[in-house]
Amino acid sequence: MAMDSKVTHEVAKKLFDKIADEWALTESEKRSLLNTELTDDLNIPMPDLYKISALIGIYESLQVLLGGEQARRSWIRKPNSEWDGASALDIMSTGNFEDIEKVNRYLKSWREQSNF
Repeated sequence: MAMDSKVTHEVAKKLFDKIADEWALTESEKRSLLNTELTDDLNIPMPDLYKISALIGIYESLQVLLGGEQARRSWIRKPNSEWDGASALDIMSTGNFEDIEKVNRYLKSWREQSNF
């Protein structure tokens, strides 16, 4: 399936909304992650599709590594010594794919070290 198909956009929007709900993101936080507001027209810019893909990876890693929804929600906001006290959400909120991917790689590394 092509990354720019209507189905891809619809699924990406639904998954982003699910993640945003679980993480209790404000509208401002959602916009800072994607630099765009997702509307019902399902025309998501390609850079935002890549960001959503990385966010899905982060979401999946947190599901494996942490027990409940509350633990996952608090982890993304908790200061992290790995990033000089910034939270994962602070890092990702630049809206740059590279920063979102930085968090994704960190969690993937954590999963590998934990043999998940």
